[in-house]
Amino acid sequence: MRDLDKSKNQLIADLQQLRQKEGIMDNKASLFGFNKFISIAKDNVSLIDKNYLYFDVNQTYLNAHKIKREDVVGKFVKDIFGEEIFTNFIKENVDKCLLGKVIKYQKWFDFPKNVRKYMDVAYYPYYDENNSILGVLVSSHDITELKIKEELLANNELKQKILIQNIPGMVYTNIPHGVKEVVKGAEEICGYPDKDLRSGKIKWINIVHPNDREKLLFELESLLKKANTIICTYRIITKKEEIRWVEDHMTSSFYEKENYFRIDGIVLDITVRKKADLKLKELNATKDKFFSIIAHDLKSPFNTMLGFSKLLIDNFDTYSVKEQKKLLNYLSQDIQNTYKLLENLLMWSQTQRGKIEFNPETLNLYLLAHETIEVLSQTAVNKLISIKNEVSENILVKADSAMLATILRNLISNAIKFTPKNGTVEIGCRVSPIKTNDRSSQQANSIEVYVKDNGIGIPKEKQIQLFKISENISTVGTEGETGTGLGLILCKEFVEKNGGKIRVVSEIGKGSEFIFTLKTD
Repeated sequence: MRDLDKSKNQLIADLQQLRQKEGIMDNKASLFGFNKFISIAKDNVSLIDKNYLYFDVNQTYLNAHKIKREDVVGKFVKDIFGEEIFTNFIKENVDKCLLGKVIKYQKWFDFPKNVRKYMDVAYYPYYDENNSILGVLVSSHDITELKIKEELLANNELKQKILIQNIPGMVYTNIPHGVKEVVKGAEEICGYPDKDLRSGKIKWINIVHPNDREKLLFELESLLKKANTIICTYRIITKKEEIRWVEDHMTSSFYEKENYFRIDGIVLDITVRKKADLKLKELNATKDKFFSIIAHDLKSPFNTMLGFSKLLIDNFDTYSVKEQKKLLNYLSQDIQNTYKLLENLLMWSQTQRGKIEFNPETLNLYLLAHETIEVLSQTAVNKLISIKNEVSENILVKADSAMLATILRNLISNAIKFTPKNGTVEIGCRVSPIKTNDRSSQQANSIEVYVKDNGIGIPKEKQIQLFKISENISTVGTEGETGTGLGLILCKEFVEKNGGKIRVVSEIGKGSEFIFTLKTD
């Protein structure tokens, strides 16, 4: 557009200069004296006097309007364009120009044979040597093609803007070499305003979880070597220090002229989906565990009991009382273990279906620990194991009694199982330590309950798997006792149901300590 204005201004300057050189005094003659200039102009040029008469037009004008010179020159403008257009539009612009104003505008025009063009039009006042306005030079240029391209570009930009605004997540581009320009959506993903990432105040790589940065940088590096599309899943840490899972859809393109790769992408928050995937995995693991227990762990004890009972029946008369008692002891022990397994299994299945009610109440932890020890005392006596109740008699906790009893029973039972003869199992409690500003302090309304033994200990690689339903952790006890690992999973669910956390500290050959938190009353 600037080039058009420049060419028109140059035309006017040339016309004025010619007039001064020729010393033309006659208005009509002076206007027609410019014919050789306007004839070579690429614009449509017409000269109009103060009476709205056409004094001259160039060939470009005639071609555009498909009209002969004699049908224009000497005619009134209204005779060419009609009274309505002349009165409502052209006359106003000519009058302003005759007052010394330069008028410029762009407008759609309808030409003969239903031809429609978008024109860039300018009205310039024409002066004589006394600086008096003689008339108006009207210049117009067909910019239809440019207008169509502009409208197409604007339409595409609008479509792109609408598309971007409706795309969930963060839209960005990297140009060049990994410099991130966020188009929109950063705040909803990470909590930081878009402008902070645009300005570089916040760098995206610093938002990425430290354990996932190397993975993302590797993918970016590969995209800057070859045009490709990659989907990268990683974690970020939001402004509120929340960990979220995101899915980064990255596409790289190579621009030969500038010799660089550009990466465009969309980052989607998939935290909910990720949690759902983990939940589904957990549900599948739960189902597998359930059928595994039914198919093997529950079936196997029954086979043993059936074998002992058949042996006792078939040989009852030939066995001595001592042998009969021995077989009955084996049978009794298997029945107790199977009952315990069945009880855990039924209780666990109820928790998975949400059928267990949570009824917290004030409980005396010492008494509940004492009752649990009494139930398991015979098992401990059989292995010559001492169980110590180190809980203070006045400790009151807020918990569901059935769940807490199950937790204690499973933890103490496990301790007995993995402690050799003449060993010790201890249950106690202490004030729960928490970390505040990296300094240890005490949490007034919470205590830690522990069950520890001096047994065989647990390998480190197994410690992180103990409370996962997806892991098949089953270890034989010191006297060949079997189990399913279900008890610890049940403990974790019940501890968390009561608002606590459970963990284990163990060392091979020195024993284990299972610790869980409870709210105090």
